[in-house]
Amino acid sequence: MATTVSVKAGEKIKDIVLQGIVMAKEMQDIGIAVRHNAKNDVLQLGGRVRGGTCLVAQAITPNNHTGIALQTYERDFNKTVLFEKKYFRELAALKYWLNTPQQETTITAGEGIEESSGWGLNNITPLKVAITPERVFSLASTGTDLADYFVGWTANTLDTQALLGKSVTVSYFGSNIDSAYNVVLLKWTKKGTPAASQKMVSRNNDTIVWTDGWELADSYFIAENPSGDFQNSVTTFTVPDDAYQFAIGIVPVMAQAPSTLRLKNLFITVNKPFFTFEMLSNDTYKARITNQATFAQDRETFDVLRYTINDSFSSMPTGKLVSGTAAITVDNTKNNIPGSVIAKDGGVYVLGADMKVTINVKALLANEKNTDSIVDFSVFTFDKDGKGQEIPNCTLRFKALANTQPTLVSGTFPAFSGAKDSTFAIMMKSDKTDGAYLQTVSAQPLLSLKMVTA
Repeated sequence: MATTVSVKAGEKIKDIVLQGIVMAKEMQDIGIAVRHNAKNDVLQLGGRVRGGTCLVAQAITPNNHTGIALQTYERDFNKTVLFEKKYFRELAALKYWLNTPQQETTITAGEGIEESSGWGLNNITPLKVAITPERVFSLASTGTDLADYFVGWTANTLDTQALLGKSVTVSYFGSNIDSAYNVVLLKWTKKGTPAASQKMVSRNNDTIVWTDGWELADSYFIAENPSGDFQNSVTTFTVPDDAYQFAIGIVPVMAQAPSTLRLKNLFITVNKPFFTFEMLSNDTYKARITNQATFAQDRETFDVLRYTINDSFSSMPTGKLVSGTAAITVDNTKNNIPGSVIAKDGGVYVLGADMKVTINVKALLANEKNTDSIVDFSVFTFDKDGKGQEIPNCTLRFKALANTQPTLVSGTFPAFSGAKDSTFAIMMKSDKTDGAYLQTVSAQPLLSLKMVTA
């Protein structure tokens, strides 16, 4: 382990903390080595009492994460060392992504889907996507375009380090009636750079051009199954020792149409389960939460909460902050929802700094009419008088099928930029009066908005 700190002449060196977990067997020496290029100066390291320099070595076991050495360090230096004990057995299961049905929608090339659990879809062509009530993930060509994509799971950096050289089993359970597929293992090769969510760039026949940094490490072939029956296939991969992150997923052998993949599960497990510890700093947690905020609207104290979508724009409920600390707040003195049973459930979001904002929306959309409706969710900015202006090309469009109960729809708006104190809101409109509605009758929010800032 090592760290590097740069200081200017005359600048006081601040605390330098290097912490990590090592595997030590029997008797091993542990020490501190300091290298510097201050040729004409003397670098002094004071002891624990006067200078604050110390080396702390604390043994940790499955049932004990602390001891006298670590407790003394935390007390003397007013620091907190956080451990996360993690058991590696079941790494990922697609079926948990499929709990909520999602009506079929056509996504544009490159739009994709990215879940916080590591699952995601990277499509380089337009694609029809749906989650059926039977919890089947359907990926199909549009009828006019070839279908080409990667759908799978990406391991984070910490988990990857624990899994290097480990053997994992991948179980596929799906139906591929008109095309063959490869289950692939990818490795991320750029040290110090988070893995790109986009895996594929393009394709030349059966040769895929991967995003710079992603490399194909292994693959397993699944033949076309004309019967359309669901089949189970199992393979084993070894996580490459030189991977900084890795991903496991499914890609078509060839881009083609028609193409239909119906997935019930992609299950990834460790062949020989084990546990390990991960050391997390306070800064790690801060970085995770200070650039994002999630607002959600549940049914509050009501048995049913419903918002009708008409043929003119009206505000979505702003919801309440449920996670994150990004500098985004709600001003509910303007843009409220007329006739709502909840006072001031509309409003606008206020930016606490100059920033770029990306919003992912999930909503329970329904239609009780006998005809389909087209529903637009659009981002509007607002002036100080509360007058709204639609941001060009910042709209998500969904089809609310006739006579459907609340079904989850989701999408990510194109990123937009705003200055400090500027305001925005998500507005909604149907192509007809009373054309659709948002509704929940359970603990599941009817609307969730995850905002990520940069």
